[in-house]
Amino acid sequence: MFSTIMWIVTIALPAAVAVQLYRRQLWHVTPYHGFFLMLVMGLARDLSLLCYRDPDAYETAWKITLCAMALPHAYAALAAYRHIERRAASPTVVAIALSMAFAALLLPIETVYMDGAQASLRIMLLLYRLVDGSLAVLLLTAASQQFRRTPAHVWLLAAYFASYALVCVIKNQVRSDTPALDTCHVVFVAGLYAAWLWALPAEKPAKLIEAVAE
Repeated sequence: MFSTIMWIVTIALPAAVAVQLYRRQLWHVTPYHGFFLMLVMGLARDLSLLCYRDPDAYETAWKITLCAMALPHAYAALAAYRHIERRAASPTVVAIALSMAFAALLLPIETVYMDGAQASLRIMLLLYRLVDGSLAVLLLTAASQQFRRTPAHVWLLAAYFASYALVCVIKNQVRSDTPALDTCHVVFVAGLYAAWLWALPAEKPAKLIEAVAE
């Protein structure tokens, strides 16, 4: 019963955030346009998973679509990053990109003893963890350097990415079902969405852009 309630909450809250972004005309404004796209794609993913009745097929589809979410995650993070760091190719971005590329090249080593399908899925999950962890580091680094001009949205986004990366790391070490961890993570993410609802600015785009320019 509790898991069903939390599942509904984790769909209702991001939907509410997306609606508020649209109603306040923030969905196309930096740094929220990437976040809005991430929310819409995440909701589409969650609703599409309702089509799967077989548990094994659902788990496989859940993992594959989770990995696909790395792309809108990266877009949302880079949009937030550009809001506080005007240079597109700062040393921080270059360093993290090189680290990600090097780590990605090493991923096949962790699947050398797995069969083809299992190895491919494993690599995708590891790549997802790598992307979200790197995005969290990128945002936290930029936000700490520009503390005063960093909106709450950037901190919340960094916490969101960091939580998913951390859960992936823990699950990789435990290598068994972790219902308590899953429940704690769902509650944490629900809290982040609730915080987003509270932290979203009420200004119209023109006023918001003016405030950023100052």
